[in-house]
Amino acid sequence: LNTMCLLNFGGLRAPINKGDITIGNIFELMPFDNEIVIVSLSPTQVKQMLIYLFEKHGQPIANTIALLSGNKNRLTIGRKAYTFERHIYVITSDYLAKGGDKMSFFKESKMIQTGVLMRDALLQYVVETGELPVFEINGRIQFIK
Repeated sequence: LNTMCLLNFGGLRAPINKGDITIGNIFELMPFDNEIVIVSLSPTQVKQMLIYLFEKHGQPIANTIALLSGNKNRLTIGRKAYTFERHIYVITSDYLAKGGDKMSFFKESKMIQTGVLMRDALLQYVVETGELPVFEINGRIQFIK
């Protein structure tokens, strides 16, 4: 499946320092009731999304690498080059899927609701593992000439 995650920098509202994590910390980090949703994007919408990422100087993404130059953008999803021939699925928040943070490329898409709040999913992960996830983020978005 061609599936990636796209969020926005404004969705996280507070730092969490090393040490014990409280439920209050998670609510400070994610104070909004944003639901996890899945959105299908057409190849044209994917191109619009990459232009948006270029103009915004990036946003948080996962399971993908975006090489951005403004007019010749490339995308790798799950280690496979995307050829702009098929729809992709984007995991995001309902706020963004409805065009929040000027992500208008989502607006014409069908949104699949999960019924799970982003904050609750993170809280469940912390309860189960006792820690916050740590991900390597270098190189997910690269600006090229």
